[in-house]
Amino acid sequence: GVASHALRLLDAGTPPDARAADGTTPLMLALYGGHLDVADLLAARGAAAFGLFETAVSEQHVVANDWGCTCVHWAAMGPQARRSLDWLLALPVAAALDDDDDDDDRRWRRFVEALAVAQKHGHTAFHKLAQRGSRAALRWLVDDVFGVRFGRIDDQPDRRRSEEDTPRVAAVARVVLRRGLAPDASGRTPSEIARCAGYEDCAADLRALEAAVGSSEKTGEAPYSGLTP
Repeated sequence: GVASHALRLLDAGTPPDARAADGTTPLMLALYGGHLDVADLLAARGAAAFGLFETAVSEQHVVANDWGCTCVHWAAMGPQARRSLDWLLALPVAAALDDDDDDDDRRWRRFVEALAVAQKHGHTAFHKLAQRGSRAALRWLVDDVFGVRFGRIDDQPDRRRSEEDTPRVAAVARVVLRRGLAPDASGRTPSEIARCAGYEDCAADLRALEAAVGSSEKTGEAPYSGLTP
């Protein structure tokens, strides 16, 4: 996490996406440690955080190590998960030729789709947050990243979605949350993982979110009800 050392290596010609034996990249490790100054350097030199062209997430082109863990997985596993995930959300994204969305919409969709990518054990970013009991990061995802999109936060009107846009956003969120909260390869949901690890408050939040997603599948409404303080 020493930015001066990283800069020296980059200036000496070390590729920003140089991989360890298991395919882990420097950016993954920087996000895990919350070393966002190093992450900035790597991104400026072309390190890929999401995938091909950095415009969207696809299973074929996602940047992952041999275990299938992406930068989002590594960020969610770290002790500063909220900061690292927020850094990923804010990364610039290029416009696709057939895409009429604005930059904010493209960043949001790319990020939330990455939350649902499962690695070889079936873990998504939600399972990793559960393993660490990262309740603050989970609440940020639900109440800010997802919640603002449904116009639920009144003090940020410039970021709220229009009534016309809400059904489309809700449809994306339903798919992402359904996949992101699905049982892993061992059959355990994120809430069960958090409970087994002793993070009861985080487990309760995840159970509430899992229930909201299940309900939204039946009603077609946005899978968001907020989390109680």
